[in-house]
Amino acid sequence: MPDKQIANPAGAFSFTSLQQKLPQITGEFVAASAIAAKAPVTITSTGTIAQCATDGVGIIGVALNAIASGKTGQVIFVGIAENMSAGGATPLGPPVIRSATTSGYITSSATPVTGTVIGFALGASVSNQTDVWVMPGSLSSS
Repeated sequence: MPDKQIANPAGAFSFTSLQQKLPQITGEFVAASAIAAKAPVTITSTGTIAQCATDGVGIIGVALNAIASGKTGQVIFVGIAENMSAGGATPLGPPVIRSATTSGYITSSATPVTGTVIGFALGASVSNQTDVWVMPGSLSSS
């Protein structure tokens, strides 16, 4: 029997995106107001979700897609969020937090405040977008 070999560089199942190669943990929530795709979100006192404000803390994840007000949508708790909007240059590796200037955007931070970390940049931003390994609350300040 001849040796079996997969010659497809994308793998046996032709996966090409990070979301397909790495697992995600997601959950469904109702949006308190309109939320942009790939925006950091927080949970409200009524159990709905809202796009993080520029001064917000308590990030629970990232909206997988845009969610209209009152509609149900997916939130990434852990996993890859591709093409998140970055407010300026975001290098590979550092923690990313919600932007202090633009709601729904992220930025990198060497010294994040507790409750603001979304995850870690998986590459330098290109055209103000970057992929992020979502892992809210992964760092805290002392």
